[in-house]
Parts: sequence; structure tokens; C-alpha cells
Amino acid sequence: MERSQIPLHKWLVAAFLMMRGKGVSSVQLGRDLGITQESAWFMAHRLWYAMKSECGMFSGPVEVDEVYLGGKNRNRHWDKKLRNSRGGAGKTPVIGIKDRETGQVVARPVDNATQYAAEAMIESNVKRGAEVFTDESVIYHWVRNRQSVNHSRGQYVRGEVHTNGIESIWALLKRGYMGVYHWWSAKHAHRYVDECAGRYNLSGVGTLDQLSAVFAGMQGRRLTWKELVG
Repeated sequence: MERSQIPLHKWLVAAFLMMRGKGVSSVQLGRDLGITQESAWFMAHRLWYAMKSECGMFSGPVEVDEVYLGGKNRNRHWDKKLRNSRGGAGKTPVIGIKDRETGQVVARPVDNATQYAAEAMIESNVKRGAEVFTDESVIYHWVRNRQSVNHSRGQYVRGEVHTNGIESIWALLKRGYMGVYHWWSAKHAHRYVDECAGRYNLSGVGTLDQLSAVFAGMQGRRLTWKELVG
């Protein structure tokens, strides 16, 4: 909040509004706070930065999955339509991990949902030896201690093996994308993902604890306008 000309009580209200439901758009946030949409957008990005999850290394079992975010090709303007829209083309891939032990989630957009992206995500967030549950995607074939379900064959649960937990996060993320924000650029996708994961990770505590966590996350973190739009 350094050098912010927005009163402190409006920052508090903004954080409170973000903890409710499925998020709040910068247009609505600006109306609620009586500030411009541009100021609300900048404020939202700084709060989302503070909400970025720092969960440490997961001990497992963990669920790992990927999702593709973006509008449908048939809804694109004629000069933006893709010739081949299969396989998530034109969308932003996101890889996520949910730890069943703690219920915490980490998720990050990646340039491409490849084995190398999945490997980097898992190795930086999951302890070696932890059980890993995925679907049948080939990007996880290298994972040690991996068990999978085959969605393409209609298999969604096999004993304790499933990815229903992380897929519930994708449902929240898609609901926010379609119902609140309607669109976001690939450049800023990581902030929206941070907001969704952060809000989910704080959903099990009371409102005051949620707000305390958000403001604690501001310490040592500053996002300037130049960094945001540059």
C-alpha cells in the first residue's frame, strides 16, 4: 500500500469483498469503493499478489491436474478464430496440485502443458516419495509413486485414486472466469489463478483470519504500476 492515495478502510473493504463468493471484478469493485475502475484494477492486482499461496512442500497424497482457460473458438471475432482449436490451442494452460493432508492448493499458469512443465511444478511443491494421483495424461507418465484414473474410458474413481479435489478448484476458477471477469490476458493470468487458489486456501477460516492472512501477505511484497503494465 506504499504511496497509495486510497484510504486504508477501502483496502480493508476490498479485501473483504474478495473473500466472498467467487471474487469481484474491477468494475464492481470500483463501484463499491467509489473509485475508478483503473484504480480498482490496480488495487485488485496488489491484493491478489498478497494472496499468493506459500504452502511449502506437500507430503501427500497429492492430486495433480491441468486445465485450459480461455474463450471458445466459435465465440472469437472472425479475424481471431483459430484454424485448429483442439488440444487447448489459444488458451492458457494451468497446472495445479492439491494436498489431501492439508487441503491446500498451489496452481500456476504455464506456457505449455508438457512433461517438463509438470515435472518442474511437482518437484518444486511435492516431497519425494509422496503419492501422486493424476488422470491418464502422458505429461505425468514419468512421475514416481503415481497412480491414475482413465477419464477417457469413463473411469473417475478407483478406490482412493481420483482427481476430484483439484478439479473442484478448476470449477471455481472457470466460474470466476466466465461469471465475474469474463476475460483476462495471458500476461496477468497468474494473478487471477493466485486469487482463486488463495481464496480457496483461506476458505476454512473465519473472516477476520482471512483478512489477517491477506494483510500479512502484503509484508515484503510491493507491486508497482510500472511492473504491472510494463
